[in-house]
Amino acid sequence: MLEPTHTASPYPTLASDAWQRSSSPCPCPVPRSDLVLEQLDDEAVLFDPRDRNTYRLNQTAVAVWTACRPGRSTHDVAAALLDAYDVEPEQAMADVIQLIACWTSQGLMTA
Repeated sequence: MLEPTHTASPYPTLASDAWQRSSSPCPCPVPRSDLVLEQLDDEAVLFDPRDRNTYRLNQTAVAVWTACRPGRSTHDVAAALLDAYDVEPEQAMADVIQLIACWTSQGLMTA
């Protein structure tokens, strides 16, 4: 069986402080088009047909996932969290950075 391959991501990893050093918005990566997101009550399930893995997303993760669209920046996605939740701007950006770094490292998002 072939193992899934992932190309190197142009986005910083969680271990990198490049996200925090940049005062300008970073372009937001976008979800791969072949992934299937199924909304449930207070969460969603994401299915990756390539490796047949499923991922459970809480409400915050769903908000970030659906806000990541072509032409949007990480600041735009954080602003969407600020509109949807009672959260401090720094926490919204930290959540966006953490989720995007996780998803890009798993090959779920593309530049």
